[in-house]
Amino acid sequence: MSSGSNSHESSGKHETLTRLLSAIKAAANEERVRELYIRNVLSQSAPIEIPSFAKIKDQKKNGYNQVKYTWRADGYKYEVRWHTRTPGAPITEGNTWQVRRHKPGVGFGNNARPPVDEVLVKSATGKKWVPFEMWQA
Repeated sequence: MSSGSNSHESSGKHETLTRLLSAIKAAANEERVRELYIRNVLSQSAPIEIPSFAKIKDQKKNGYNQVKYTWRADGYKYEVRWHTRTPGAPITEGNTWQVRRHKPGVGFGNNARPPVDEVLVKSATGKKWVPFEMWQA
């Protein structure tokens, strides 16, 4: 016959295990909700359409969070990044998007061309692609 202290000890371990399992399930649910938000809600606020097949990387950087979407289309590799305010940015700057595309160059032959590296920017007439070097300057 079991003693009361063993029964109580066993019950306490069971409650601890139940709480731990509940916490694990809650964390998994939160992670799933975040994944769904990143794929289906956040992506809709991007300056360009992000295809459903885009790869997504949710990252914690040094002092800010970043979500990166990448895909290939029409000979370009697209990288669309959303991030929270970065350290050292002006206090008025909030969450931002950066859209970049790259097309490798062809060094020889009839189709020779230099590489293309561009950033999407807002202009007076809407949005336009500008060379990365110009944007960086």
